Amino acid sequence: MTSPWVAVITGSAAILAALIALIGVHYGQWLQSQREREDRVEQWQREDRHRFADHKREIYAEFLILMSRWHTHVGEVAYIADLELPADPEQADPYGWAQSKGFSTIEEQGDPVRKALMRVRLVAPHEVWSTGAKIVGLIANACEKILYEAEVLQAQEYLDEVDFLHNKIAEMMHEDLTA
Repeated sequence: MTSPWVAVITGSAAILAALIALIGVHYGQWLQSQREREDRVEQWQREDRHRFADHKREIYAEFLILMSRWHTHVGEVAYIADLELPADPEQADPYGWAQSKGFSTIEEQGDPVRKALMRVRLVAPHEVWSTGAKIVGLIANACEKILYEAEVLQAQEYLDEVDFLHNKIAEMMHEDLTA
C-alpha cells in the first residue's frame, strides 16, 4: 500500500497547479485590460487632437492677426513719434501729441488682442500662451513708452523683440497643431 502522504502530496500539487493556472489566467486578463485601456486613451487623445485642431487653428490665427495689426500700428506710431517729437523727453508732451494725431487709443487697441490671448490660454500649451503674454506685454510697454514717456527708442527695442517672438510663437503654434 502506498503511504497516505503520497495522496496528500499529489492532491496538493493538483490544487497548487490549478491555483497557478487561475492566477495566470487572471493576470493575463488584467494585462489585456490594461493594454485595451491604454489603447482607448491613445485613441481618445488622437480624436481630441483632430476634433479640436480646426478650432485651435482659428484661435491661433485670430491671435496672430490681431497681434500683428496692433504691433504694426504701434510701430508706425513709434516711427512718426521719432520724427515729430522733440529729442528731449522733458520738452515733449507725448500724450498731447498722440491726441492731436489720433494715436491716443493705441493702448486700447490691444484689448481685442488680450481677449484673443485668453482664448489661446484655454487651448494652447503653457509655452505658447506665456510667449503670447510676453508679446502682449512688450507691445503694451511700447505704447506706454511712446504715450507717456516719449521714449521712442526704448519702445522700438520692445517692438524689435516682438518681431523675434512673433516668429517663435508662430513656430510653436505650428508644432502644436501638427503634433
